[in-house]
Amino acid sequence: MTVELKATIRQRPPDHKGGYELETAELSATADTYDQARELLEDQVPAGWQMLSIARY
Repeated sequence: MTVELKATIRQRPPDHKGGYELETAELSATADTYDQARELLEDQVPAGWQMLSIARY
């Protein structure tokens, strides 16, 4: 059985003042287990970005 995960990521804001238009993107990963797929997702997140959500498909 394989596990496919998709994640929504977003740029981290430069500070907490707000009012920023930050980019978002979607990543996906497939592996034998949830933990492996999650690790693959985490490895894809660029510096300065964060995961907002993870969904299993």
